[in-house]
Amino acid sequence: MRIILFFFFVLQTYISAFGQVSPKTMHISGFVKDFNERPIDSADVFLLNRFFKPVVQTLTDSTGYYILRFQEDAYHALAAIKMSDYGKSRVEYWAWRVPAVDSLTVNPRYHRLEVYGVNAFSVQGSGSRSVFIYFRPMSLTRYKKWESLHDTTGAQMEIIGPALTAKDITVTIDGQPSDILDITELKEKAKSGSMRAYLMQCTLPEMKKLNHNARIVVIVTDPENQDKGEALLFWQVE
Repeated sequence: MRIILFFFFVLQTYISAFGQVSPKTMHISGFVKDFNERPIDSADVFLLNRFFKPVVQTLTDSTGYYILRFQEDAYHALAAIKMSDYGKSRVEYWAWRVPAVDSLTVNPRYHRLEVYGVNAFSVQGSGSRSVFIYFRPMSLTRYKKWESLHDTTGAQMEIIGPALTAKDITVTIDGQPSDILDITELKEKAKSGSMRAYLMQCTLPEMKKLNHNARIVVIVTDPENQDKGEALLFWQVE
């Protein structure tokens, strides 16, 4: 009996030590460019975890190419920015809810407008093929104007975000055009003051498959100063 128990103890120890499956090494790659399709070299590209901490980081080469190798996991976001440009001539690009899918391609494009905090949801039993998309735009040109006001209370923070209508925004879902049925301006409270945000109801194109991460791309242009920005959201279609 003792021999049998010893055998099972050794077997259990072996399974615990060697039977666990190691996380799979995966990668994301692509090209970082501006809106004139010019490559941006030496741009930082990094993945952030759910605590918004960078966990993997790399730099683009002279062609704007990057590759990130990471362990299989769910990541909160991917960001791209050339640090020497940040806050001077450009702001960040964001891709949200990056899935743990190998050989993923993300091609960031960025300029002077940040499309931040993109989220999407559908309404149960609404009877229409549509999706609601939320985002907060922040213009670098407008930020510099707000900064010049020395507004320490945040009472005038709202001017950072442009006043938008549907004609200032382009939405695609899995590469297919999505019409903006309605758009509502909201106020997103910050630590001090509030900022402009938007909630759009958009048409949902026919999906070739369900239960996949659809790519929602939102491109925004400030109608007053032509600051432009783009963001990607991976949205789980059910």
